[in-house]
Amino acid sequence: MYATYNFGFKINLMKLSKDIFQNIPKKKLHNKKNKKPYISYEPEIFPALRYGMEKPKLTVSIYHSGNIIISGGKKMEDFQECIEKIEPFVKNCKTQII
Repeated sequence: MYATYNFGFKINLMKLSKDIFQNIPKKKLHNKKNKKPYISYEPEIFPALRYGMEKPKLTVSIYHSGNIIISGGKKMEDFQECIEKIEPFVKNCKTQII
């Protein structure tokens, strides 16, 4: 059994990384902007497509390689809800890695 200590720390933000092991065409996702208004893709500034969710309030960075970084969560339930919302959006646009 491990001893637990209370240091008075509070979790402010967490970050989650997920890999779907398939290429994601960011331009194709960006063209869906009329359905998802909080999407930005500016390859000269940042290599990932940024998707801002309102509920839960998280920021999702989607890379061409299939890596997805979700940041801004305070609970694991926020990340689970985000993954459930983002997976159908991404799976409709992904391509096979050759």
